[in-house]
Amino acid sequence: FMYFVLKGLGEVPRLILAEVGAPYDHFAIFGGEDQAISMEWRARSPNGLLPLLSSSDDGIPYSSPICQSGSIIRFLAKKYGLVGTSIAEETAADILYETAKDMGGHMDKICAVMSNEEEKDMAAKLPFASALRVEKMLEKMADPNDASAALNYGQIQLFKLLSTCEARRAGCIRDNLSVKLDEFRIAMEKRPGIAAYLTSSVCFPYTKGELGQEGGYVYVEPFKRGA
Repeated sequence: FMYFVLKGLGEVPRLILAEVGAPYDHFAIFGGEDQAISMEWRARSPNGLLPLLSSSDDGIPYSSPICQSGSIIRFLAKKYGLVGTSIAEETAADILYETAKDMGGHMDKICAVMSNEEEKDMAAKLPFASALRVEKMLEKMADPNDASAALNYGQIQLFKLLSTCEARRAGCIRDNLSVKLDEFRIAMEKRPGIAAYLTSSVCFPYTKGELGQEGGYVYVEPFKRGA
């Protein structure tokens, strides 16, 4: 797996691999420092972009990796059984995945501190109305509190969204979405594979941009190779 030294589009694939406990090689690119390496891999990419994934066991060699984060996520989910056991369950997982991505476009609202009047005004709008629908989706899916339960990739995408929002403003999930979604986030954090990943060297810090601050891809604290 190859991506920049960022959470970004590489985070959900890494979370999936962590959840299932799959071993893999991670090539982390440091922007300008590794420009030559990045260009070499991009030349192999079907669309010229990162992230990239190769899997020789599945007929996807280094010379011809797959790209697009969504394609990589779906590939990994199917390979490792995170799509459910029927077409209906796979479709439900995909609906949750796309819904969580849509909600990700409204993180500023999710993380905002609002007055009572603003809360009433926004209650029926995205992403707040979606939160109740997501709760109903989760009721029909594996319980993350059960360590032996097989999750789906929609749940992983939702966890990534909620974790990012919580990192931006602690308590915003309970304040602006729901207690149930915050409980889901906490339960996901405690799953053995994910918990190990979150304290590992390949779980990179949030950038200022990911935390809703000015600075884009700059880390809040200096981050060096080998850190």
